[in-house]
This record gives sequence, C-alpha cells and structure tokens, in this order.
Amino acid sequence: MGLADEYVVSGSDCGHVYIWSKHDGRLQKLLKGDRKGAVNCLEPHPYLPATLATSGECATICSSSHVCTRSVT
Repeated sequence: MGLADEYVVSGSDCGHVYIWSKHDGRLQKLLKGDRKGAVNCLEPHPYLPATLATSGECATICSSSHVCTRSVT
C-alpha cells in the first residue's frame, strides 16, 4: 500500500488493521477495522493510496476513515 508500495497492511482476528513500514518494519498505524470480530478483507483504493476498504464479520464495508460507506446484505 502507498504510492511506492512502502507499507504492508494486515487485518487481524481482534478486529484491527495494522500498517507497517516496509523500510524499517515499524508499526505505523493501528486502526479499528471491525466492530464484531476479525478483519478478513482489505483492499486498497486503486488511485488513492491512503484509502483502504475493510470488512469483517459485521455486514459493512468501511473506508480507511472508518466511516461506513455501504452495507452488505
């Protein structure tokens, strides 16, 4: 993720999204990704490098700002 793919992004069973620097391996951000459980899907925006969509066990897709944008039914 990032303009030069400088970050590694991962979801987790605890509902968080972790963003690490590829350069030094340090954790850059810890975000809340799911309200009910695991984050099992992450997708970066194809043109906006700082935008990340996440989804998990709740029926919503959220942007990196964590304002839910669309319900999944």
